[in-house]
Amino acid sequence: MKTIRIILDYGAYPVWIYNEKDEFISNAMPEDVKDYDNLDKIFKEIEEEYESLFLNNQIEFDYIGFENEADKEIFIDKINKAVESLKENVGPEYKVKNPKLDL
Repeated sequence: MKTIRIILDYGAYPVWIYNEKDEFISNAMPEDVKDYDNLDKIFKEIEEEYESLFLNNQIEFDYIGFENEADKEIFIDKINKAVESLKENVGPEYKVKNPKLDL
């Protein structure tokens, strides 16, 4: 069974696919997922929002984080809802692992 992990990493799409041997295949939404367009859009928004938590220019790269705890909770809730929707829409050949969020 293939595994989908949600991994937040600057500059990378958050959906990571691994094969049966736990070897990385790609970070992309599997094309055979039901509701592909909507889920892909949601995870691209998550990627953009995550990247906005960093200062990245020619001088420095630094994590700046959320403005407040409420914004952080809203973001975490968005991720959790997206993961649940992904679980509902993947076929039986995928197992979706919940993300470990360290924000």
